[in-house]
Amino acid sequence: GTVAIGPNTAGHALLTLSQSASAHLDALAIQQGNTGSGSGDGLFIGIDSNADAFMFHKESRNIEFGTANTEALRINSSQQVLIGQTSVSSTEASGKLCVSAAISGGGQGVITGNDTSSNDFGCGLVINKNSSTTSSSARFVQFYANNFGQPMGGIVGNGTENAQLVTL
Repeated sequence: GTVAIGPNTAGHALLTLSQSASAHLDALAIQQGNTGSGSGDGLFIGIDSNADAFMFHKESRNIEFGTANTEALRINSSQQVLIGQTSVSSTEASGKLCVSAAISGGGQGVITGNDTSSNDFGCGLVINKNSSTTSSSARFVQFYANNFGQPMGGIVGNGTENAQLVTL
């Protein structure tokens, strides 16, 4: 059978929760002894009054996503998105997106970033190869400005641990 809670609920799934169209719906609150039991505690999943879906962890803790019994993505309490890793090192501590992947067999790793600030200082993208060996001369990082319209330069590796900065 199905369970329907709320006005005008027909029970479209095993559990259907509804509220009037203009109301904010905290459809599901998950709390336990370590979170507390107030309105500012635990994990809330629902739909706001604009019909936007939300998931909020009210605690200063991580939100973890995974598949195949393996964590794949984490949003930590500092609002950093971690993909392929569960913590950040001191060199990436201020980055909002931290990606770690083992790319082999001719695969490619692609990250596209867009810094929308007008500040010309600071690093827009930091890439660290956490190894002291390279096996290919096809290593290249390209830098652009003005919404990818102006090539700024790049880094080319020659396969023998030497990197060259190329200015365009």
